[in-house]
Amino acid sequence: MSNLNTKSKIHVRMRNFVDWIAPDPDKRDAVEQHRKGVKEKVSAKAEEDRLIIKSMPKAGSFAKKTGLRRYKRGDAEQEGQDIDQPFVVEPTDSEGNKVEGSKLLDKFDNYVGSAYPDSEKERTKRSIKLKFSSAIYFDIVPMLATKNDEEQVIIQSNGDEVTSSVQKHNSFTRDRTDDSNQVKGRVKFNECVRILKWWNSHHTSQSAVFSLTDNTKKEVPSFVINLLAAKAYDEIDVCETYPETLFKWFGKLASLVRNSRPIFFNDYTKNLKEKDLDDTILWSVIDPVTSDNVVTRKWDGAEIDELAQWLEESRDAMARAIRYDGDGEDAKSLEWLVKIFGNSFKNHCD
Repeated sequence: MSNLNTKSKIHVRMRNFVDWIAPDPDKRDAVEQHRKGVKEKVSAKAEEDRLIIKSMPKAGSFAKKTGLRRYKRGDAEQEGQDIDQPFVVEPTDSEGNKVEGSKLLDKFDNYVGSAYPDSEKERTKRSIKLKFSSAIYFDIVPMLATKNDEEQVIIQSNGDEVTSSVQKHNSFTRDRTDDSNQVKGRVKFNECVRILKWWNSHHTSQSAVFSLTDNTKKEVPSFVINLLAAKAYDEIDVCETYPETLFKWFGKLASLVRNSRPIFFNDYTKNLKEKDLDDTILWSVIDPVTSDNVVTRKWDGAEIDELAQWLEESRDAMARAIRYDGDGEDAKSLEWLVKIFGNSFKNHCD
């Protein structure tokens, strides 16, 4: 590792690939204007129905700068940037009637369809995904307001309610990115989250356990990837180069997942300790804002084993890629990087 530096071929290749998968920064203002239009149109429909929209904060990867502008689907790339857009609704409408949380998804499904009758939409368990021909997808997420301006209640399609905080989730990632800015070099926390999201979609597309398209199988949620990245960052930080950073991250996470070690944080739950966790759950990854939200509550042994195997194989592949880079064997180094990130890496790293 001592021979790696920011001029190493392997680092330059990974840097170029991170730039390729990232949303175009020159189009961020245009996306923001598009977001403004969606907020105006959908909120107008909600207000016509007597709902009171308390706020419409930035959220998700757009707010945290961890998003992708293209996704892996099998061996192909698909253009598309996802924008989460919460609509925080007061618990009583303009006539003083209680807003039933269980009906919010249905209501917003209708609002989105009415505001954009010619656009494709899709229902998910917590949102309405609105698809535009410009390769921008908006996840319209209705939430109920609480007495605390920084807490919201998310309503799932099965009626479950989860108390969360858009603002705290944003800060959770932004604080680590800001901290990583103090480290010498290009590698930043949010950029590592970004490349791990790509890594996740590549491995999922090759998996017999997880799937992006088979509804009978899970996918590894981006939220889990975010939390794994945060755990690796908290334990290891970032290094000056991408290959050294990810080699160490893959190794640390492989050990944690293989041994089903719980992933939790004390950013907002200061008193949470491992002894407080539910030991009937095979592997616990805890929402840093809402400690009773165990993101991996329903994972089984095969799913945990599959993720651990991805991490172990990626750790070993990165070690080989680094070794070949140090030996000046660029072609062999690239072969191992392709095993980690897929054929797209080969086409977009130079």
